[in-house]
Amino acid sequence: MATATNSVLKTYFNTGDKPTQQNFFDLLESNLNLTDGGVMGAAAVVTGLEQYVKSAAISQVVGTATDLTTLNLTQPAGTVLTDIGVVCTTATVGSANIIIRVGTADDGEQICVDKNFCSSGVVAIGQSMSVMNGTQGEGAQSLAFVAAAPYYSAASRTIHIRSQISAAVTAGTFVSYIKFMKIV
Repeated sequence: MATATNSVLKTYFNTGDKPTQQNFFDLLESNLNLTDGGVMGAAAVVTGLEQYVKSAAISQVVGTATDLTTLNLTQPAGTVLTDIGVVCTTATVGSANIIIRVGTADDGEQICVDKNFCSSGVVAIGQSMSVMNGTQGEGAQSLAFVAAAPYYSAASRTIHIRSQISAAVTAGTFVSYIKFMKIV
């Protein structure tokens, strides 16, 4: 089986032609197949599809002052981060500031520095913060990538999305996610 250019492939299927099994194999091998990784050729190409990973567990934001909750998501090898976000799935109850930070270490800010998701108020169901669409939490801030942040990772790595509260919170849950593109 071999790959062929579009101009060669078109010659296999002219009116009256009877394409061979090999012609069909060439057609299949020459096209992008996202199920098999979406990779073609030796040059670096982007598959064109972004993929998401959301937290498997919901982060409970219940606790007292300085309590921390970290959700760990895995960024696959050979990918570049394109977005990170947090969505409130159960409203928070309390008067705390809730800060979100994102790093490659549990307490790190290598990817996104501290941003207020909640500033002494309540985060309602559906409120979110993210990098790319600029959604803001109740704290009127959105996440932002740090200049020169390590977006690309050749090896699989853990991304830590951490929430920290400043006072008692008696209810509230968040779901976090990362969005990435495979680079080959």
